[in-house]
Amino acid sequence: MTESPAAMTIGRPDYRNALLGLAAANVIVILIMAILGGRFFISPTIIEIHGYIGNLLFLMVVGQAGLVFMSKLGGPLGKAVLGLSVLAVLLVVAQIGLGYSGRESVTALSLHIPNGVLIFGVSAAILAQLPHARRA
Repeated sequence: MTESPAAMTIGRPDYRNALLGLAAANVIVILIMAILGGRFFISPTIIEIHGYIGNLLFLMVVGQAGLVFMSKLGGPLGKAVLGLSVLAVLLVVAQIGLGYSGRESVTALSLHIPNGVLIFGVSAAILAQLPHARRA
């Protein structure tokens, strides 16, 4: 007797749709942050909003990494998505530190921008790979 595909996945939730939505939201939030960060010369309030959204992004990438881990994506692509998700968490932690340090250090501020570009690239790579990743 063979089991239906639905019966074989009982007890193993499929988080791929949530992952796709969260990965897309991350890319959009990072783009919004870049726009706000570029406008901080106009208003000091904008930089505060930029920081609040950065802290929200931290929660989002941690949630994404957790969902990727719980999804148990298989194959090399699944491992790549998990690795990139962990890298995104580390880069966002560094970004928050650079942002706060950038208030007093020109070096930290100068590293904040390219690190943000790197975070955007990693997040876009995750979003591009998720639809092709399969469950283990």
